[in-house]
Amino acid sequence: MCGIWALFGLSTHTSIHSNSSFTKIHHRGPDAWRIEFDNRVKNSCIGFHRLSIVDCLYGMQPMKLHQYPYLSLLCNGEIYNCHRLREQFDFKYETNCDVECILHLFAAGGVENIVKNLDGVFAFILIDAKEGRVHCGRDPYGVRPLFRLYSEIGVLGVCSEAKGDS
Repeated sequence: MCGIWALFGLSTHTSIHSNSSFTKIHHRGPDAWRIEFDNRVKNSCIGFHRLSIVDCLYGMQPMKLHQYPYLSLLCNGEIYNCHRLREQFDFKYETNCDVECILHLFAAGGVENIVKNLDGVFAFILIDAKEGRVHCGRDPYGVRPLFRLYSEIGVLGVCSEAKGDS
């Protein structure tokens, strides 16, 4: 279990609130954590609490690949068909992390390609800085939860747990 967390549309003076809401899900990833203010998408802050299971060396998130420097991925999940996808589409993986295939699928055909090909239990936040868009998704049954909060002032919060959006 990992924790993914993001806030979009923040004012410039909300870093204290960001830290307090991010720490509410620290129990989801005891091995490491990272929080970043991402300048590529206006007023965004993204964070990850990590439970190391696969690729302890290169599996930290937000995941960014040299091939797609405009993409960032936060994902809590297990992708069952990651090896088959690599062979089927001849993806060049940079890590041994199963969720890397989400970035390759998106780059090759957008969100529709992810939906069509991904098999597993997952929740993700994918940032496409080139298009200035944020894509959120989860497995069809919600095995890995993903909560959204829209505020009256235009802030979007996305998190593994509802309490991380408050």
